[in-house]
Amino acid sequence: MRTCVQMAPRSGHLPQEVWALNTAQDGRKLLDLDRPFLAVLGLLVLVCLGFLVFNPREAPPRFVYSADDAYIHMVIARNFVEHGVWGLTPFEFSSASSSPLWTALLAVIGWITGRFLFVPWILNLVAAAMLLALANRSMRRDRIATTGRSTTLVLLLLVTPLPTLVFNGLEHSLHAVLMLGFLLAVSEHIAAKSPTEKPLPSLGRWVLLLAFLLPVVRYESFAAILTAACLYALRRRVGFGLLLLGVSLILPGAVGWVSVAHGHYWLPSSILVKSPGLVSLTSPAAFYYRFVLGALRVSLPFVFALLALGSAYVRFRRPGSGWDRRGVLGTLFAVQALAHMTFGIFGWMVRYDAYVIATGIVVTALLYHELIPGIVRNARSVRFRLPHAVMLVLFLYILNPVANDLKNRLRSITRIPVNVGSIQRQHVQIGLFLAEFYEGESVVVNDVGAVCLIAELRLFDPFGLGSPEVVRLTLLGKYDTTAIARLAREHGSRIAVVNEEFFREQGGFPTEWVKVAEWEIADCVYCAPIVSFFAIDPSEAVRLRSALEQFSPTLPAGVIQRSQVWRKGTDAGRNGGRVDGAPRRLRDRSGNHGHGTSLPWVRPGDRSR
Repeated sequence: MRTCVQMAPRSGHLPQEVWALNTAQDGRKLLDLDRPFLAVLGLLVLVCLGFLVFNPREAPPRFVYSADDAYIHMVIARNFVEHGVWGLTPFEFSSASSSPLWTALLAVIGWITGRFLFVPWILNLVAAAMLLALANRSMRRDRIATTGRSTTLVLLLLVTPLPTLVFNGLEHSLHAVLMLGFLLAVSEHIAAKSPTEKPLPSLGRWVLLLAFLLPVVRYESFAAILTAACLYALRRRVGFGLLLLGVSLILPGAVGWVSVAHGHYWLPSSILVKSPGLVSLTSPAAFYYRFVLGALRVSLPFVFALLALGSAYVRFRRPGSGWDRRGVLGTLFAVQALAHMTFGIFGWMVRYDAYVIATGIVVTALLYHELIPGIVRNARSVRFRLPHAVMLVLFLYILNPVANDLKNRLRSITRIPVNVGSIQRQHVQIGLFLAEFYEGESVVVNDVGAVCLIAELRLFDPFGLGSPEVVRLTLLGKYDTTAIARLAREHGSRIAVVNEEFFREQGGFPTEWVKVAEWEIADCVYCAPIVSFFAIDPSEAVRLRSALEQFSPTLPAGVIQRSQVWRKGTDAGRNGGRVDGAPRRLRDRSGNHGHGTSLPWVRPGDRSR
């Protein structure tokens, strides 16, 4: 059998028994000292530790994530462990997590260790290492040369980009490695020589396990699962395809049932308020509009999808090829990429489409590593004709947007300290302020992650992650300024700490709210540069202003506080925030800033402190 393995073809679909031996041998070699993998893994660890150790901080805390959403998962996990409540606050359930499995994983580890703050960073680093290992293993099995593997792994590190995902502290690294494993396992499992040939049982179990987990890591995974089920049906394995769909619905169904039982929706609130593509399901015209502007938009995922479709077409048209493993892999990836670009979020913080980029890099390497040498060799002898001119024009057309996409992804790595500083100077400071002056009270806050981790509040979230009423009104198209004012009164909120520009589509905030002050930070990328402090009840304006005056000296450098100036003897709430008909004026208090704060990063009594 060893001779059979050595004489097996260097490309194409291997017989089942030969593939099994190769898999076993590759599994034993997975932990060997593979230079490309170890070099890129070392680079990843070095970059992440470098940003962690040498990133300058103007004030405590010393460890901050670059995305506020990371704290949403942490606070839900902590409340579940400490209070038995799956919510942003210990007082009520909230369907704010778009990745229930990631939140549950944080809860389990936090329950065991008693720590929550560093767990997402460590898990992301482990998931990124697993992604590199899986990509390297799949390329070794296809006998890609060391140069090709090294190049692919470096691209996977820099273009995905993995350091950015590690410091985001979210589930996207885990999603990428599970999705890559699912695509590889399905393509191998489905590519039997005949419908009656039985694939390896262990491979089928891996397919079902990954389909069981993927939807509750990210709900976008249903596109790849549904495509795989259709391909199984075309291969006359309808039973397995239906089993695949059924298994994939178990955990999302359970999560949705619990959510509906608590007065929320089947899908998490974050998906309902953040996913612009959901409107495409309600109107065919809107669907085609989003498909043209989304899936057919020239970008890096679009290029990867085109390459995968082209490879799949060539392989399926090849005489006697049957269901080629690489053809199935290309089809699965292309449908997944186009579906995400149609219905998902693209480009925002380079995180939502990270799994498309990561799988696209590996899939392209697996599909084209045999063809590139031939293309380069034959390019010199090809005469320049009309088809080649068309291809050249097409290449120049896609070059600029793809280059911009690459630049943004590479730039996101260098911007990690800037993003971390933005969260530290805005979201963390809001949490520290509310913990000191409004602990246990009802407030209106739209960035709820770090705030809820630091301060224990009764919350009204006008963005909707923690408030199902906002989601309902948004879906009905009735969420406006009047609704915001009514919901704030119903929740008993006395102040609001919000980013005004996020709510322009709703008409802004009520004019009867009194704007007391605002904080401004410079060099803000993924958050609003200005956060405003409103007194919902005019009688609260004096107390809020006094609290801000006391907190101002503890603000880190880079935060400018501008306070409302009121005329003596006037009511601050009269005329909708104006004084005697005169426009409001804000006084700059940037000269009163300190360079630190003695307040703890997490509130007293928190086990993760």
